[in-house]
Amino acid sequence: MYTFHHLHDQYGPYLRVSPTTILVADLDSVKKIHSPHDIFKKGSWYGGALKSENLLTIKDPQKYKHHRRAFGTAFSNSNLGLLEPMVRRKTEFCFKRVAKRLEDGEVVDIKPWFYYLAADIIGELCFGKDFGALDNETENPLVRDCINLAIVAGTKGKIPFSKYLNWILSFIPHPTIQWFCECEDRLLDHGAKALKGIRREIRDCRDKKPRPSLFVALLDHIDNPSAKYKLNMIELQQESTIIIVAGTDTVTVTGTYLTWVLLRNPEIRQKLIDELETVGWIQGDSGDDITDELLQGLPYLKCLLQEVLRLYAPVQIGLPRVVPNNGRLLGPYFIPEGIECMTQPYTLHRDPKLFDEPFAFKPERWLNATKEMESAIMSFGAGSRVCPGQHLAMMELRLMAAMMLKYCGDAKLADSCTDESMEIVEKFLNYPKGNKCELQRD
Repeated sequence: MYTFHHLHDQYGPYLRVSPTTILVADLDSVKKIHSPHDIFKKGSWYGGALKSENLLTIKDPQKYKHHRRAFGTAFSNSNLGLLEPMVRRKTEFCFKRVAKRLEDGEVVDIKPWFYYLAADIIGELCFGKDFGALDNETENPLVRDCINLAIVAGTKGKIPFSKYLNWILSFIPHPTIQWFCECEDRLLDHGAKALKGIRREIRDCRDKKPRPSLFVALLDHIDNPSAKYKLNMIELQQESTIIIVAGTDTVTVTGTYLTWVLLRNPEIRQKLIDELETVGWIQGDSGDDITDELLQGLPYLKCLLQEVLRLYAPVQIGLPRVVPNNGRLLGPYFIPEGIECMTQPYTLHRDPKLFDEPFAFKPERWLNATKEMESAIMSFGAGSRVCPGQHLAMMELRLMAAMMLKYCGDAKLADSCTDESMEIVEKFLNYPKGNKCELQRD
């Protein structure tokens, strides 16, 4: 990530880094690569990252379109509105627990708490039952499998002949290696059992109103002959796995950096507090009724989150797209078919032609954002393959910001939390160099 960025600085927006791969950091060309009208299929990384096909890894545009339409309005703002009370309740519970530890004089690493919260939210959204991470204040084994699978997927996607990696490792009779290699299988198995449980609940529900879940409609469509777009149980099982993985690590990283910038910048923190108070938000355990619907209308909060995602999006490496048949013209260059184009968000998000002081954290820049600034942001992907869970992620981040300041707004960064410890380290997903963000109270 850093190497490619420096190469762009030195040689310009088009770089050939191998006989079959180019890097592109020109905004017009990036928009062409990710256009939904002239599709550049996903590249080789997606074929080796995971065993199963899902919304993230499917390369065939028609197959992806079928899966996406099968989910219908599951990720829409209107459907997520039905699930918002649960997200809000868990977020408040999380920060009450963190606040109690701070009151007791503890130094609290906020990063694992975001993981507990994100995992429990995604568990309940998918399966109607959380993982118990917040209640137990520890990682459920399945949550640990999510972390490991993100590492495995990122590593396999970068290694040539990675599809043989699991097969080779399967011959090494070491329990730790075998346990690590089987993390995807365990998640798939959990998804299968949980989905069968939801299906039984739907069948046995007397009032025909089972608990809200992303998969209720999808499961109901399996036996519905009139449903045009539907997935079978195996496909739903595979989708549930990627939703768990994608919905935990990413929100954890972003929430950690959100906390850091708020506590590191007193002026920004106070501006957000002032804005929150305009909708009835009260700092402390006051019992106010702050909903995501109210938070969506706050312009400074929106700017703040956009700036966090610009600089600290969890995925900032360039994932590949393949040039279609007959080749395409990108900028001044004709690129032959079959060449993989990588568009790196890290570089686009720091383009000095688009962003004044590109390495500075300035939420105010988004108050008068240009169309070019907005189209350069790829925090949730771009074009036809934009992340379907972006509305859920934004709901979580808005509520995290409000509840963190409500219960922990008087906390400060611990001495261990420095600019150096929070430097971005690339491990497929980005993480703080110190892998923690510790808070304390005076």
